[in-house]
This record gives sequence, structure tokens and C-alpha cells, in this order.
Amino acid sequence: MEKHAEDARRKAMVIDIDMLVPKDHLLRKIEKVMDYDWLYERLNPLYNDKVGRPGTDPVVLIKMVLIQHLFGIPSLRQTWRECDVNVAYRWFLGYDLLEHIPHFATVSYALLEHNTFYLRDGVPFVRARMDGGSYTEKDDTILPLP
Repeated sequence: MEKHAEDARRKAMVIDIDMLVPKDHLLRKIEKVMDYDWLYERLNPLYNDKVGRPGTDPVVLIKMVLIQHLFGIPSLRQTWRECDVNVAYRWFLGYDLLEHIPHFATVSYALLEHNTFYLRDGVPFVRARMDGGSYTEKDDTILPLP
């Protein structure tokens, strides 16, 4: 009888999460071409850092919605669960293996509260960026990508 392998599930390791994501993964390609500075500039007025607890990074919320659309995940709740266990999704969001992923209700609230940006501008912009094309503003003005 063959010797049983050692149970490595509780083995302590030092891991670079970047090494766990395949070099040709779609999310790596997106991360390579995206510049998120324009998002922070555009969304900064929607966040008040003087009142209440610190807000969730808006880029993380957009990235979660993007993951949902790119990989055909049917709900934000399921996206949240997938982001919790998928190393590539965690890498894309900028989270380590032990950090808590923003709850799906946070993402859902942001979508409801600011859907004019998240749904109308956010995801189509990323798609245009990936295609190397241009971006159409709400008044149908075609803008070059930043």
C-alpha cells in the first residue's frame, strides 16, 4: 500500500499571492492596462472621510462588479463568496488571503446609491479599455481613453 501524504492543510507557509495567480490570467491583463486614478478623482466627491467610519475603496467595489460580469456570476452574493475563496479574485481586489472581502450588501448599496456611475460608466469604460477602443460619455460624446 502506498504511503499516505502528509496533511498540509494546516502547514505554515510564507506565500507571495502574486505567485499563485497564473501569468496569463484575464484579471492580470486587465490590471496591466487599467489606471484607476481617474476613478478616484471622479468618485472622491461621493465619499466623506470626516463623518462615520471609513468607506470601502470604490475601486474594489467596481472590481467586484467587474468580476461578476466577466465571469458570469449570477449575483453579488455569489460574487462575494467567490471573491472570498478565489485567489485570483483576491489578488485583483488587492486583498491578502486573510482579509475580509467587502460584504455584498456594501457593493449592492453602492450600486443603488451611485448607479449612474457604477453601472453606466464603470463597467463599459473597463470593457472599452480592454478592447483598446474609445469611451462613450452619457451624452454620446466619444472620448479617447485616459
